[in-house]
Amino acid sequence: VFFLILLPLTSLRIPVIVLELSYLLIFGFLYLLIRSELSNQHLKMMQYVFFYYLLVLASNLVLDTGWMSRIIVMLINLSGICLLWHLGRKVDGKIPFDYLRPFSRWLLLIISMAAIIFNLFGFLNLARTCSIAGAVGLLQAFSLHAFRDMLSHDLLNSYENSKEDRFINRFDKQKILAALRRIIGLFAGILVIIIWANTLHITSEIRRLGDRLLNNTHTIGGVNYTYGDVLLAFAVIWTANWIQKNLKDLLDQPDAKKNQRRTALLPLVRVVIFIVGFLIGIRILGLGVDKLTVIVGALSVGIGLGLQNIINNFVSGVILVFERPFKVGDYVELADKKGQVMQVGIRSSTLLTDQGAQVIIPNGDLLSGRLVNWTFEESDIRLNLQLTIVTARSIEEWKKWLEDTITSFKEIDRSLPMKILTKDITADAYVVSIQVGLQNVQQIEWFRSKFLEQVKAEAVFHDSKVTSA
Repeated sequence: VFFLILLPLTSLRIPVIVLELSYLLIFGFLYLLIRSELSNQHLKMMQYVFFYYLLVLASNLVLDTGWMSRIIVMLINLSGICLLWHLGRKVDGKIPFDYLRPFSRWLLLIISMAAIIFNLFGFLNLARTCSIAGAVGLLQAFSLHAFRDMLSHDLLNSYENSKEDRFINRFDKQKILAALRRIIGLFAGILVIIIWANTLHITSEIRRLGDRLLNNTHTIGGVNYTYGDVLLAFAVIWTANWIQKNLKDLLDQPDAKKNQRRTALLPLVRVVIFIVGFLIGIRILGLGVDKLTVIVGALSVGIGLGLQNIINNFVSGVILVFERPFKVGDYVELADKKGQVMQVGIRSSTLLTDQGAQVIIPNGDLLSGRLVNWTFEESDIRLNLQLTIVTARSIEEWKKWLEDTITSFKEIDRSLPMKILTKDITADAYVVSIQVGLQNVQQIEWFRSKFLEQVKAEAVFHDSKVTSA
């Protein structure tokens, strides 16, 4: 089925009889593949389409100037119009043989009505051409719809059945499905143009028109180019931009430990990829390095004044890549912004705050401002608390209870030593200093809240007074 559908891509000029037989085989194979999934209503619809296609092919073989054969062909075309009108009522979007999209349906309706009109006025060759084009177009619409659904279904199965470390799991499932549908839509459009050009016998005209549009030379300021070169340059730049955007997904392995060096150099590599793609695209257009230098020099003053902040952030991003004052995953604080570094870009970086908001900060501010990195080397952090205890209870009993309570929290880092010391004393109180290591800086507020609640409950139980700082 796959090779038969893509058969028209092998040549721009294909005999119509080959197209008719190939789509007859495609329709038959698809019927056998999904027959078990179809209801009786869908099976009848497929049979109607199949017999209509056979009747169109057979009737146009015997079409002559006699009114009897012409009336039979017109009745067959009229039945095709009724069939197309019925296919406009959507029953089940999951079955590709019960519904045609409005654009496809109306286009096929116009072709079928044109076949009847040409037949009625005696233009038999045009009537035969439109009739066959409508029948082939109907099978093509069904086949391409089914082909798209089959590929999408196979892609979903690959996601569901693949292991976690498979390459496909590096990409978002919905984005891949959307990209697949766009690619299939592009190839479907090319197939429709090729097949209808062959069935309508306008292949030579389309080829000459395409050659004239794409290969004619145009001149702007001494630079010669063609629209074909413009399309190719656009495709190269778009490809480079797509690669630099998805480079992280292409390189990262699911659930693998992050390579901090690669993460730090990733923004710079992305810029290099885009610049290389841009230079290749410029070269395709016929712009030499000397002409490009003149253009850049002429625009440098305006760009320098209007985009100085962008250039400053860009240069700051390059410096951050090499100096690495922070990395992805660090918990940093800049002025009134505090959060975890989610992404280090070449122009800006993204922080995830404790409230769940993503804050985009220009790299120039990160480089020039006073930045506090709470987890420069390790993700754990030490929390300092101070308790003032007024109690008749022994201070050693309080220290023992504090140690046991802190140890009961799973958020603490047991590899770091815990410190519970008497810092000061007054006439009726003890000032106790506590230092405890936590596994992650984002757990500070939760741990502090739960711990102080337990301290308050213990103080009430023993008729003591405790204040924190």
